[in-house]
Amino acid sequence: MGFWDTVCSIGSAIVSGISSACKAIGGAIMDGIGKLAGAILPHIGTLSSFLNIIGQITGLFNKDDNVEDLGAAMRQSDKKPEDFDSINAYIDYLKSEIKAGNINLNEEKTDIQKAVDTALGSGLTIKALDEKYSLKTSAEFWNFTAKKVDEGKLDATDVNSLLKTASEKKIDVNDVANYVDDKKLESGASKSEISAFIKESFKEANPSLSDDDVTSKFNTLVRKD
Repeated sequence: MGFWDTVCSIGSAIVSGISSACKAIGGAIMDGIGKLAGAILPHIGTLSSFLNIIGQITGLFNKDDNVEDLGAAMRQSDKKPEDFDSINAYIDYLKSEIKAGNINLNEEKTDIQKAVDTALGSGLTIKALDEKYSLKTSAEFWNFTAKKVDEGKLDATDVNSLLKTASEKKIDVNDVANYVDDKKLESGASKSEISAFIKESFKEANPSLSDDDVTSKFNTLVRKD
């Protein structure tokens, strides 16, 4: 069993580390990132992996960028998100600090410190995606997508397409999880609107899929197994 499979067993220590880092960095934005990072911690192994991919798909990351390095840069840099006009500008600053050699990426870290950096960087990346797509995604949405990725029902391209299509269609992407889990739709949208949106996002992610393929993928997503 790998480290990410056992992260919940030391979750309280990681949450404490996240809280301490956020207080040291300072600012209300970091407080929000810290709360999000703690909430997604049970699925951080899967989430960090596909957030790295989505970061590259969207141009937020270059080839060698990753969420753990961003977390390390957040801890070691002298500036906080409020010092910039946007989350994306803050990330650009962190990447420039890494490139300039001002961030020590070779520091020896415990497993807890590695998890703290990964969770912080993941939380920051989610906030950047929210900013890019003008969305307000919830921890529940990200935990849902992580579970579906683990089940082989979604991949990083699918998740990014859900975000992109939700932005274009003015759909509350959080209702994807509510729809699949048979919970109340918080946005007031109808179930048919959400199902049509999910299918459209699948087609957007992979235009070569036939209508039957899209329907099959959708049915796999909503199937309870």
